Amino acid sequence: MAQMKPFSWYQQGMAPGFPGMKANTTEDTVDSFACEGGCNPGDLVTRGTNAARQAKVVASAGDKAVGIVLHEHHELRDPYYADGETVSVMTSGDVYVLAGADVVAGDPVAYEVGTGFIKGTEKTSSGNTYMANAETGDIVRVRIRHAAAIPVTVKAAAGKVGEAVVGESKVEG
Repeated sequence: MAQMKPFSWYQQGMAPGFPGMKANTTEDTVDSFACEGGCNPGDLVTRGTNAARQAKVVASAGDKAVGIVLHEHHELRDPYYADGETVSVMTSGDVYVLAGADVVAGDPVAYEVGTGFIKGTEKTSSGNTYMANAETGDIVRVRIRHAAAIPVTVKAAAGKVGEAVVGESKVEG
C-alpha cells in the first residue's frame, strides 16, 4: 500500500488518519443514534429498526445510507460500538474511511457490502467524493454531502462449478 502522507513529519508508515476520524474542521453535520447490532468507526450505516433512533451497518443492496460512524476514543473491543451504544454518525462533512478498492481524488463514493468503499459509477454528482488517491486498504478522506445518494451494492457471488463430497466416489460401468 502506498499511503499518501500530507506532512513530511509523519513517522514512517503512519497514515494521515484512521477510519471514522473527522478529517478537518470544515462545516459538518453529526447526528447521534443507538447502534443496532454493533458497528465500527468508518462503517457506512443506514437507519435501524427504529428509524428515528437507531442506525445499523448497511447489509444489502439498495440500503439508503444515513452516514459514516465516527471514532470516539474508548477501550478497544469487537465490535467497537456494542448493540444499543450511542454512536456519532457524520451525515455531511469530511471523514476518513478504509478504501475497499483503488480510488482517485474526484471519484464518486460507492459502497460494496463485504468490500467497503469503492469508486462509484454515478453520472451526476451527488457531492460524495474521494478527496485523495488511495490504493485498496489505504486510509482515504471522503467528502459526504448527500449520504443517502451513496449507492450500496453487494458483490456478486462466484458461480458454482461443481460439488464434491469428500470420501465418496461413484464409478459406473
